[in-house]
Parts: sequence; C-alpha cells; structure tokens
Amino acid sequence: MKFTKKFVVLFFSILLLFNFSCNKIFVRLMGYKPPYFETEQSLRSFMVKEPIEINAAYQSSDSSSFLKLLKINEKFGKIITFNKDGIIQTYNEKNTCPGPVENYLNGICNRTPLATDSTVNFKDFLNLLKPFNKESINKIDKSADYTFVIFWAVYYGKKNQELHKWNSIIENQKKDCKINVLFVNIDFGAKDFGFTKRTKINTNLTIEHP
Repeated sequence: MKFTKKFVVLFFSILLLFNFSCNKIFVRLMGYKPPYFETEQSLRSFMVKEPIEINAAYQSSDSSSFLKLLKINEKFGKIITFNKDGIIQTYNEKNTCPGPVENYLNGICNRTPLATDSTVNFKDFLNLLKPFNKESINKIDKSADYTFVIFWAVYYGKKNQELHKWNSIIENQKKDCKINVLFVNIDFGAKDFGFTKRTKINTNLTIEHP
C-alpha cells in the first residue's frame, strides 16, 4: 500500500498523542484509549457492545477515503450536518466561536440556517463510505432536510458516549423535519495496513506485522 506524505503526517500526528507521557495523561483524562488497527469483526463486536445501530453505520471505502475522512473530521469535529442541498452547515455564525453541540441540535428544524461550508458536498462524502450492512445505503432519505454524520472510533473510549446524547436529541427533532443519521467509523483498518487481526499500534511509531 502506498502512503502519501500528507497521510503519514496526519497518521503520526494522531499517534504522537499517545506516545509522550504528558499527552498520555491528557488523552486518558479525556476518555480516549490507545488506538488499534481494528478488524471488521472487532468493529462489529464494538457496535454490539456500545451499542451503535449497525444499519446506520459506515466505514471508509478504502485507504484513500480513510485519509479524507480523517481530514474532514479534523476540520469539522465529531458531528457534521449536511442541509437538504447537500452542503455542510456549521454550528456557528461566521467569525464566532461555536457553542455546545447540544444547543445547536435542539430546535434545528426551526432555526434560521447558519453559516455553510461547501468544501465537501454530501454526494462526494457518500462516495467515501461503505456500509457495514449493504442495504443501509438504500435507507438514506435523499429528500431529508438534514443529514447528521456522527464520527465514532473504538479509540474514542468514553467520548463515544456523546454519540448517544447527540443522537437522542436528533431523534426528538424528527417530528419537525426529515432527518438522516449516519454513524461513520474512523478507526485504523487492520486490512488497509496489512494486518490480519486486531493489533495495537506501536507507540514507538513503527508498524510491525503481528
């Protein structure tokens, strides 16, 4: 598998969070776990345990898409919104700091549209994904007013609890408008990196086969 320079930089920037003692303390306090190369089976087991609705769950379609998803997640955070025109709607007005996600989600159907970002459209975003269940892609309502994308990962640890809190708020809004919810995984895929089983990522920044 070929890696671009940008991919390596982004990949190692995440690993560095888990490599130094001060960062280890910080990320553990924040609820994160050391990252692993995850297999299809380990991800499915995690979704059952968490739980995460598998019929609304997606992962990157290939290694190139994985890089793009990481960059989107880095720019927009753990939850993004596409409006009915397929354009990303940001949490806040331009030139202001974003407030709590919960404040943004509550009453979303009756709120005046906020700032938008046309960097990524929904059609292109879908091309980066493959569903855990093949039929899931056919259940996306193309006429929805909003499509929420919630990123999750095994290494998010306790931070995955936000997923359920946000989804609960979104579910309460469905009485007022049409809404899709996609749970998109951004774990490092074992298969994409040449591993055959779930393997801890070496914190010495070397990749070794099990």
